[in-house]
Amino acid sequence: MTERSKGKTVVIKTGDRFSNCVVIGFEAQVRFYNDKKQTKNLCLCKCDCGTNFTAHKYRLKNGSTTSCRDCKLKLNGSLKVIDIQGETFTYLTVIRRNGSINNGAALWLCKCKCGNELTTTKHQLSSGETKSCGCYSRTVAASKRVKLEGQIFGLLTIKEYLKNSKYVCLCTCGKEVIKKQQSLIEERTVLHCGSAICAAEPGFYGPILPLEEARTKGLIRYSDGKLCSRGHRSSKFVSTMGCVVCHRKTHKKYIENNPEKPAFYSKKSAARPKAKARRNAQLTERRTNDPIFRYTELTRSRLKKVLRSANFKKPSRTTETHRIRKELILVLERQGLSEKDLEKGKYELDHILPLCTFPWSSSEIGNGLVAITANSAPNLQFLTVEEHNKKTSEDALKYNWYNEALYHDHTDELIKKITEGQSLPSYFVGFEKKILAELLGTMGHPNE
Repeated sequence: MTERSKGKTVVIKTGDRFSNCVVIGFEAQVRFYNDKKQTKNLCLCKCDCGTNFTAHKYRLKNGSTTSCRDCKLKLNGSLKVIDIQGETFTYLTVIRRNGSINNGAALWLCKCKCGNELTTTKHQLSSGETKSCGCYSRTVAASKRVKLEGQIFGLLTIKEYLKNSKYVCLCTCGKEVIKKQQSLIEERTVLHCGSAICAAEPGFYGPILPLEEARTKGLIRYSDGKLCSRGHRSSKFVSTMGCVVCHRKTHKKYIENNPEKPAFYSKKSAARPKAKARRNAQLTERRTNDPIFRYTELTRSRLKKVLRSANFKKPSRTTETHRIRKELILVLERQGLSEKDLEKGKYELDHILPLCTFPWSSSEIGNGLVAITANSAPNLQFLTVEEHNKKTSEDALKYNWYNEALYHDHTDELIKKITEGQSLPSYFVGFEKKILAELLGTMGHPNE
């Protein structure tokens, strides 16, 4: 029995053993997708414990399914656990293993630099998701803190730093108050203790400084020590140099004259559930009515899978929707097809030269140039379902997809070719120095 999965043909026979289970037969799984009947062949396996279960052929082949579910849970991932005892990840040192979670992943007991202990997984440690018990983020925040101790803001002198970006300030009258750092810098708070005497101080209406200095300090408001055209003694906006009091009066009058004007929301409104549902509905409608957009998304997702499988970062500005859309329109014109032909589901998008044949590497610049070339009109075509299946089988034999990894890292090969002055693909010409510098920097080369 054979099954095509991700461009490969998986061959499995009855009696084949995969770790702790044996294939005893095959079972057909029928489902309906978009009113079309689809049949998928599954392997009927018998675990060494005597339990029968079904599994996908490619999962047996790549080793992700080795036994029934109960046996896998009992093993708790012990066969796949890599011992990391004694290793250090940022502030955490692994002491010993401390059980497993439900899916079998090992838990490790770690000791933080500050002395606290916590339990986490190897993935969270290696990915940097867990760096400490929480003291690491506090240390980073303290290093980035703007030190204001001793500075004067209005009638307040900064005395000491507390926490959460708050300072103890000493007013000229001798009273201490607590103010937030950003409020002091941007003058979004009264710069005195709040007492009647300090608030009525006639000479106080904000720090007097030049406009350029206010811009350099990143202030929103400043004071030039002069009255505005309407006689207001107040701060002014750095962006417009307009009087704050005048602005507030104008804004209040505008709201009174335009009561039906919809309220203005920040960018966070896009994260609301209603906005997300509306966006999903718009995308679904566009995928249904615009086949070019549907194939554009497919092209972008294929590129992401390639880079993810090879552990490379996604290059910037290479998967732009409008660029890929233009290329697909050129393909349609070349083949004499129209968008209506794509709506019938008769054609599938195919890369003439498979993506696995291109020199993917650790260079984001190089991968960007490869992605543009691989997803250009000369390398794309629309084939019927039968033609596409036939070409996939031929490519699998031609490029030996059965026995070799689908994608390879060409980093060392590119470094050798560039340093020795060998010929490179045309789309790399003019970028050799940048690609080499990026490859050497990624590998931590001693000559970088």
